Amino acid sequence: MENIETALTLQTSLGDAIVKGFARHIANAHTAVYDMTLQAYSLDLGTILQDKKTFGPVTADFAIKGKGYDPKTADAAFAGNIRSVILKQYDYKDLNIEGSIVNKQARIHAAIADPNIHLGMNATADFTAAYPAVTLNADIDSIRFHELHLSNDHLIYHGKIDGSFPAWKENYSCCNHCWCTTSKGSA
Repeated sequence: MENIETALTLQTSLGDAIVKGFARHIANAHTAVYDMTLQAYSLDLGTILQDKKTFGPVTADFAIKGKGYDPKTADAAFAGNIRSVILKQYDYKDLNIEGSIVNKQARIHAAIADPNIHLGMNATADFTAAYPAVTLNADIDSIRFHELHLSNDHLIYHGKIDGSFPAWKENYSCCNHCWCTTSKGSA
């Protein structure tokens, strides 16, 4: 299959999904061209993935547009808003994510202002070398682990995380290349 064009609407007992757009030359990582949107409404991931203990319904919008999917040649942008997703029996609200890749440089920004997790994160990746160089910066107002069902203890984390990985390889140990600043937690 070389080209796809769709205006698909699914309405099921497991939720609804709308997929619109096109993808051309999809077999070629360098010349593929795409412009797609996905909307999910109460889509029951737990039933679909057969893991109801971890996943629940998701309501979200995503869009991606670009050319190529090889990081060395891609020119693309994406954006998404997860309005609601249940993970480990907690209903996360309003996770926004956007990113792009152009001229071998990728960037991602994500933010969530949920009552029990409030943070902003930026990441970049430089694909000019044999292995990508990655940086990560996160400002974490708060993560309440107990309320998110991630811990039995009442832990709250506040901090700033800065990470730099000069050459991200398979089985990479970052022990000498990442650091954490102004980090504090409480129980």
